[in-house]
Amino acid sequence: MFYRIFPTFEQQLEGIKEQKDKKSYSMERIWKRKDFSIYNLLVDPLNLNNIELDLSDLINEIKEDLNVVKVERKIPSHFMDSKEKFEEFLEEQRKSPFEFKYVWNMHIKSKVRTFSQDDKDYLLLELFLVNNTRDLSKNDKILNLYDRTVFNPIIKINLNKNELVPFKYQYTYDNQLKEYFGELRCLNCQGEFDKENNSIKTTNYVTFDQEKISPKSDVDYADISFKTLSSERGFLELDKIYIKMNEFYENASNFSSDDEIYISELNEFKEMKERFNENIHLLRNNSNAAKAFYLMNETFSNNSKYPTWRLFQIVFIVLQIRDIVETNYQREICELLHVMTGGGKSEAYFGVVIFTAFWDRLNGKEFGISALTKFPLRMLSIQQLQRIANIFIHAEEVRIANNIGGDSFSIAYYVGSQDNEFPSHNFKIINKILTKKEKNEKVKGKIIEKCPLCGGDVFLDIDESQKLVIHKCDSCNKIFRLYYSDDEIYRTLPTFIVSTVDKLAAISYNRRFKNLLGGKLDLCRRGHGFIPHNDKCDVKFASKLSCKETGSECNVDFDIGPTLIIQDEMHLIREGFGTIDSHFESLIETMKSEFSNGVNFKNIVMTATVTGAKTQIKHLYHKETRIFPPALESSDGNNFFFETLKEGNNTINQRQIIGLKQNAYSTMLLLVILRYVSEFIKKVEENLIKFAEDNDFSVGELSKVIPYYKNLLTYHNRKQDVHKMSYNILDLVNSYPSTYNLVPNNLTGDDNLDHIRETINNVTHFQDKEENNDKLSLVSATSIVSHGVDIDAWNIMAFEGMPRNTSEYIQALSRVGRKHFGIVFVLYDYMKIRDVSFYQNFTEYHEILDDKVETVPLARWTKLGFKQTFTSLFCASVLNYMSDLLEKPIYTVEEFNRVFADDENRRLLINFIKRAYISNSDMLGADYFDETIEGEAIERIEYLANYSGSFMNYFPNALKDCSHNKYYKTQFGMRGIQDSIAFCPVNKDLKFRKNIGGK
Repeated sequence: MFYRIFPTFEQQLEGIKEQKDKKSYSMERIWKRKDFSIYNLLVDPLNLNNIELDLSDLINEIKEDLNVVKVERKIPSHFMDSKEKFEEFLEEQRKSPFEFKYVWNMHIKSKVRTFSQDDKDYLLLELFLVNNTRDLSKNDKILNLYDRTVFNPIIKINLNKNELVPFKYQYTYDNQLKEYFGELRCLNCQGEFDKENNSIKTTNYVTFDQEKISPKSDVDYADISFKTLSSERGFLELDKIYIKMNEFYENASNFSSDDEIYISELNEFKEMKERFNENIHLLRNNSNAAKAFYLMNETFSNNSKYPTWRLFQIVFIVLQIRDIVETNYQREICELLHVMTGGGKSEAYFGVVIFTAFWDRLNGKEFGISALTKFPLRMLSIQQLQRIANIFIHAEEVRIANNIGGDSFSIAYYVGSQDNEFPSHNFKIINKILTKKEKNEKVKGKIIEKCPLCGGDVFLDIDESQKLVIHKCDSCNKIFRLYYSDDEIYRTLPTFIVSTVDKLAAISYNRRFKNLLGGKLDLCRRGHGFIPHNDKCDVKFASKLSCKETGSECNVDFDIGPTLIIQDEMHLIREGFGTIDSHFESLIETMKSEFSNGVNFKNIVMTATVTGAKTQIKHLYHKETRIFPPALESSDGNNFFFETLKEGNNTINQRQIIGLKQNAYSTMLLLVILRYVSEFIKKVEENLIKFAEDNDFSVGELSKVIPYYKNLLTYHNRKQDVHKMSYNILDLVNSYPSTYNLVPNNLTGDDNLDHIRETINNVTHFQDKEENNDKLSLVSATSIVSHGVDIDAWNIMAFEGMPRNTSEYIQALSRVGRKHFGIVFVLYDYMKIRDVSFYQNFTEYHEILDDKVETVPLARWTKLGFKQTFTSLFCASVLNYMSDLLEKPIYTVEEFNRVFADDENRRLLINFIKRAYISNSDMLGADYFDETIEGEAIERIEYLANYSGSFMNYFPNALKDCSHNKYYKTQFGMRGIQDSIAFCPVNKDLKFRKNIGGK
């Protein structure tokens, strides 16, 4: 309980600083906490009555407090002249009799009813602590003298000889009925059951310890270091892994089970190990594949801060080799890599990409794209891009050292738009570099700022002959071909492209996109790079000045287009976004297949959940799914690729999650927690020796551990909540002398590359700066932190409310506790039913967290989706497929009408669009597409044949000019075609503007 007491003279003086020249002052409101307990209440389940709580002893103790405020009175100003005068006033108040009665009123309410479970009847007992204290009106004299609220109530229940039967819950996961148990159901609290003493205790918070499960790396039966695997000896080590796989499989097979899921997992593991063995044989028998494998390992040996692969990584890489080496082998299967966040899945697919790049060069692919990886959002790919750039720079050094021919390995960031950060053309960047050079200044690197080879500073420079922006190290003078403008990507065909999903919509409005898929090429006669066959060079020297040179034919005998298409964060490809993307995915693969005599992509995807992933992949890519690694466990409960870490016999916990439900009194709970964390760290550092002695630490250990917890992270569902943190921190945390100051940084999807990179750098190196010794770093972020920021410096995190779905929650949780024990606070909003439900089921939810990941909703064959994408696929088919087939650019309305006056060209176009949509699929809904495509195509052809508007120079704009059909618009992303909504002021607003002089 809390009641009012007299302020000290200093407290009162502080409170009246702003109240000058008053005859009297209001008394400062100072509250005193009063803890109390009531024992030995008997609840008889068969004879229930409300039990009133006797609070008389509590109230008497409060009344005997000499400093209790008995009545609200003003303080005459002369009593504030000195401390002695103030004490005189208080003494007068102490002599006053009580003029009111405390009206706290509480009781224990109980209910009992029959509850059936597993065909048995039990008694269900419900207990409530009810606060009947009446609400006080504003006119009530005692309103400000005590608080009616009971804070932090705890109920302890001795069950005596009664037996507690747990509740059973059932749910479906992967078409399998599962169950779990929970002893208690709590409403506004949490409860713990002490089985040994047969008792229950309620709490006002709840904790859950997550065990540390880690991928295996230093296996004792095989040497999987980069160094060993970069030579022929490595194949013997791969053989040892295969032998161990056989032993594991035999062990698991000895466990007799009729469980369909277990049998399926057993078969999947068997299929995996046999593929692994086949690919080892392929490496031994194919010299180029072996060399590519050696060089990949050499690259990682030079680049990685670790000396070895994790077991699942090297197995996954080996499993992909035949699918890459043998054209179209199992390209109809999509590989799904599902590993916990922070487990190293990115390095696994990096390895596959590097192998593919070396394989391509060794087999005569002198230039062209080896792989393209896609992210759902631009900011999700930033850190991945930097890691990819670093490893490809090392791969290029290995290529040169081994005298492997072809173009230099290059990287591209394909997210370009009209903004200055990632422009469509590079002439503005070139002008900026030249302007800086005139002033003896430099432009820092865009993709990387530090050289991966020597650690020197990297700046932007110009390749004058090709009009390309390059990265160059200021120390070792190495040149790095890292491109980030659209025109550079189309004319250089980089080895590896990092893209957003939305950017692939460019195929529907840019006729140069076909270059990336293996379309026929010419070379600009002025040395600017590749251009589409019989087209003109598009390099811009200024906004209205282009090269416009025709090219010389470039005949090649190899596939220029990508072998690998990699999708990261596939669980974010959902709903309408996923439907639209699915149509572009099949369009791009169909076009690539047409350009390369039927060779398809090899698809690899990563996702936060395998729940419903096979259906999602079937709709996205129209392919079957193979999930890696298999989930099979041996008879002793072990997994082949992962292990639960232990210290002796004790399991190591990776993080502790603490659930707290906010109430009307704790709406600023997040800031209170941050303040307490800051106060605690400061107190420990100021009393290091004593704290170490009291808690059985060495001072050295403690000094080493504390910096791990000086980087704080808060997660918010709304951008406005992120921005509120910065200005609330100053008043509600940093203003307290007992705290270290928090240095705030914000991260949202609105931030650009430089800001995100700077924030990551600030967090990573915060403790390196001496001026930060008495400060804490705080990053407040939206969901961008779950995907686009990948660092291990955070070990304390707080969620302001529950994220929108479980997969997002899992991703966000994994930001902390990567290297060191993590502490996570989840603050549930008492006003949101969903948050309250998660709080009530906190323990059970976290015990089956992975099973609660929601199935990703995605439907390829929706009629609305077809309407949204048809014009885009129609335009893409003309601009990129038909123009390549007929070997001439088709983009003006005049040329379009000339081409499609020919019925044969109409037939070729319609048949291609049908293949692009896979309209001959046997999936439900495909028949609508097949029946509708021809009519929709003819309708647009005829519209353009009769068009005479203002956009004759570009037929997609002419289609967009159609006023009677909004679906004639071409998409510039995957977010759908939306109706335009016009906002205008109402009459009274117009009058107001006129009255204040507006127009």
